[in-house]
Amino acid sequence: MVLLAHAPGALLRSARRDAAEAGRTRAHAAIHGAPPSPFRVGNRAIVTYRNALRAYPHTYQIRCSGVPSGIEPQEEGVSCGTPDPSSTPRVLVASECDILLRGREVSCGTVDISLDLGVSMTTGSLESAGVRLPGIDGVVTWSDIEMINGDSNGCFSVCSDGSVDRIQVFSESTGRAVSLLPSVESRAPPTALIAGFPMHRFGKGVDPREDTVRKMRALGRLREGAAVLDICTGLGYTAAAARQAGALVTTIELDPAMQQMCRMNPWSQGLFAGGVTQLIGDATELVETFEDGAFDRILHDPPTFAIAGDLYSKEFYGQLARILKPQGKLYHYVGDPESKAAGKHFQGILRRLQDAGFAGAAVDHDAHGVVAAHKRVDKPRRRRPEGRSGGKGK
Repeated sequence: MVLLAHAPGALLRSARRDAAEAGRTRAHAAIHGAPPSPFRVGNRAIVTYRNALRAYPHTYQIRCSGVPSGIEPQEEGVSCGTPDPSSTPRVLVASECDILLRGREVSCGTVDISLDLGVSMTTGSLESAGVRLPGIDGVVTWSDIEMINGDSNGCFSVCSDGSVDRIQVFSESTGRAVSLLPSVESRAPPTALIAGFPMHRFGKGVDPREDTVRKMRALGRLREGAAVLDICTGLGYTAAAARQAGALVTTIELDPAMQQMCRMNPWSQGLFAGGVTQLIGDATELVETFEDGAFDRILHDPPTFAIAGDLYSKEFYGQLARILKPQGKLYHYVGDPESKAAGKHFQGILRRLQDAGFAGAAVDHDAHGVVAAHKRVDKPRRRRPEGRSGGKGK
């Protein structure tokens, strides 16, 4: 019996009858999604979350002993920078709490949920006071679960005593609040919400995972041991993807608050697994410290021009040209070329890149940015657009 999200009352009543007929000896709720598969850049499989992070459909299958389920085992892990489920932060969101509440409503004893936004699955025991979860000494109370269920825009850290805290920090650098915002499909990498604005593109067909795929595609194939510079780290998804490809990654992030967010985000743990050097500071100053030709690839993902104009200057582009190897490639996120807000900047960016020493530069409509190199750049093939153009960054 399948219980769909937002199921009508009749279906809930049917679930109760099924549970009663099975004697309620052992009820179990499970969610199932597509198995992971790697995406490729060129002929190289570089990370496992183009299709692996596709939506886990919100279908709830109530299983009772004596009732055939026909359910295959849930895939244990889905990689984004190879997060280790045993060490990822414990996070609850509304969709998982909805599963718990529906499990309670049909008298389930245990319910399968994700405590790390889809990196792995775990089983919670439903008790009268709340839910007991592996690795947590106390229980998460039903009042907290109901509170989280009513907040679809929040991610909540689960403490060892069972208490929950909204994942949010205040950035002293920017004077803005930063929080984690669940993706449209909650078992996937979240985005960061900065002063109410999402950091990533999101919407139908484009969310942080697909956004990362498109940026990595724009960078092109990475060889083992390639040196990659990731400017404006954000939540670190592109850095983790590059590391997953075998590259040695250096990241630059101005705001220490973003590093705090990364530590609390299960999908950012690839930043801390080795092979990634994280620098905190002003990119305009730090790039001057690198040697000529230090990097095979540069991924430049700055805030908007209005906020960080120096990161769009000819002088800064000149530094990027200096530290990029002769056969290297730059990807520069700008925004949707078709939008009024970002579209007006493309011609100026292309001109300044060429004036700064890049022989070739072209707009990549699919990745919402510009690719540049020391040699001629073929115009990237334009793919079918999908998703909203909201957000920026990583």
